[in-house]
Amino acid sequence: MSWTLESYKPEKVQGSYDILKGTFNATFNYARLETFRDQQTLRYELELCDDAVQSSRRIWGTVYLESEMKDRKGKTPKEQLADTLFTLGLEFKDEASLQEALEKLIRLSVKVYCYKKKVYKKTDDGFEETGEFKQGHIIRELYEEVKVETNPDF
Repeated sequence: MSWTLESYKPEKVQGSYDILKGTFNATFNYARLETFRDQQTLRYELELCDDAVQSSRRIWGTVYLESEMKDRKGKTPKEQLADTLFTLGLEFKDEASLQEALEKLIRLSVKVYCYKKKVYKKTDDGFEETGEFKQGHIIRELYEEVKVETNPDF
């Protein structure tokens, strides 16, 4: 089969990749344990699936499992992850049970709240705002279980 684009005039791709704001339905493309900068991490990718304008937009997340840095509520990233997974009906107590939970997680569809997150830089006195923003998100609740085959090599 032969084809040509001789009569087609290419156009610049235009799209809005502004920071998302709102609550969206999303599915997990992957959620896996990795070593990043000599730390064990959980890395995942969510893909929005219900908004015609934002459909197929992706959101990435990294959880530094060995970090002892605490949030405003006094919770470490590992404890925050445990709360999120518990909200979705999954639990873990160690690395083996976390791996099992992740295998179930990638078959779920969730509601994710997206927001504009301030960027901070570390200083000698703590942290200070940079005036920049990045995409923030919170996985809020289970939307539905998705009955699809997943590619473990993805």
